[in-house]
Amino acid sequence: LVDGQAYASHHTAALSIEKELVALGLTKPGAEGTFGGLVFSHDLIHYIGGEADTNANTTRRLLLLLESAAIGSGEVRGRVIHQVLKRYVVEDFGLLLGRTEGLPRFLLNDIVRFWRTMAVDFQYKRREREAKGWALRTVKLRLSRKLTYVAGLLACYSCANISGLESSDPERRPHEIVDHLSTFLRQTPLEMLAATLLTHLAQPGFEEAARDVFNSYDAFLAMISNEEQRSALKYLAAERAADDPLYNQARELGHAFQRGLNTLFVDHNDTPLYHLTRSYGVF
Repeated sequence: LVDGQAYASHHTAALSIEKELVALGLTKPGAEGTFGGLVFSHDLIHYIGGEADTNANTTRRLLLLLESAAIGSGEVRGRVIHQVLKRYVVEDFGLLLGRTEGLPRFLLNDIVRFWRTMAVDFQYKRREREAKGWALRTVKLRLSRKLTYVAGLLACYSCANISGLESSDPERRPHEIVDHLSTFLRQTPLEMLAATLLTHLAQPGFEEAARDVFNSYDAFLAMISNEEQRSALKYLAAERAADDPLYNQARELGHAFQRGLNTLFVDHNDTPLYHLTRSYGVF
């Protein structure tokens, strides 16, 4: 991630990093080339929406916010995230006028768009790759990709609960929201979800939802960390899926994860999660 003037030496540094990763025997990060190369902050900050905002640019921007970590100093990452958030917040007039309960809808809409894009691109990849790896990608879509979307929702929803924001100086409002999101997004998606569940654990059904969500995700991580099981999913033929015990186990994990999320976001309850999803998460 480069934030500033471009230098010829950047390419040399990128190649050096790539050689180190190859020497470690790590799998390359995706066949589309979205990751594993140089990215400049200009595109992430200035191309939000429109034709210049390609799938790759959207993916890099949203995963920078929701899943990234800095190796070494986090100065560049933090600075770029702050500027990306300023784009989302300062240009959100509904938010600034106090008409969306403090919810950053510009950011929320981009997160929803990203989730739907992942779902559509799943089918695209299945066709382009002649169904190779479809089962592993299906399991990831139902759990880890969905968790990324949940983290985005929770980040946006957290802005509706910033203490004292309603009475703050309107000129300071955007900066307070950006600062809040910058801090909130230091958590991993699982940490965001765990903190939310702990806050509302007294709600009917939430303890069971917590078990569904975290037990299923734990089992999912164990499954894809097992080289034999991961390989079996990666090379599973579609015509054998219906009778494959491992794939059916993975499907059940996805169903349990979704069941827990339904309790939090979709089924009627007395938390802001239900209210905000009903008001802003669909239409």
